[in-house]
Amino acid sequence: MKRFVFAFIFMFLSGCATVPPAQYNYDSSRAYSKAYDEVWQSIVDYFAKRNTPIKTIEKASGIIATEDLNVPFQYKSGTIKSSYCDCGTPGGLNTYKQLLGRYNVFVKKVSDSETSVQVNTNYRASIWFGNNFLGWVNCASTGDLESSLHSHIEHQMKIAKGGIGVQIKDGTIISFLENSPAKEAGLMINDKIVEVNNIPVKSLGELISLLRGEPNTEVNLTVIRDDRKLNFIIKRQMLNF
Repeated sequence: MKRFVFAFIFMFLSGCATVPPAQYNYDSSRAYSKAYDEVWQSIVDYFAKRNTPIKTIEKASGIIATEDLNVPFQYKSGTIKSSYCDCGTPGGLNTYKQLLGRYNVFVKKVSDSETSVQVNTNYRASIWFGNNFLGWVNCASTGDLESSLHSHIEHQMKIAKGGIGVQIKDGTIISFLENSPAKEAGLMINDKIVEVNNIPVKSLGELISLLRGEPNTEVNLTVIRDDRKLNFIIKRQMLNF
């Protein structure tokens, strides 16, 4: 009898007064009057600058999918508050303890001068009763991430695209674009860029951001070649990404 009463109380406390998440209106899909390659690179830059772990990236099929990510939130009285999503309230004595998010981006070439981008987000919170894990609750996106990505793309499309004409992996130059100002300045394959304008490079996203800028502006690079540090001053040029 005691076990029955305890089970009843447990079920009652873990299930009552649950409030579902609200629904939000936002644009997850937009079309851009830009070439596919330019839009694709802008999206890659977005996640690189945020050091977002990528699970899948397939340019040919236009798919970028992230790993499950810990989403920042504020915790109060068992309820999660986040700008990214709404999980509602768990009800009773239940609490939310973890918030995960996963982002999928689909890029489609509409024409040579038009590209569409669809952003799908998935959020879920772990729900607990004391030390007992009850499962996962789906949360509703507020559109914050979707709007942030689209705003980034729109901003990138508006500014002039100047750079030094290199392709980089792990900070190392692996190839040059046609008419590359970096190659003309004397940089070589396998040069590792360690500083840009006397700023030490900490990540790929930061490096890409520092290398880009208005055409005809100068950028000062420090590279390592054969255990030697070399400095180069390169004038950015308009590039087709």
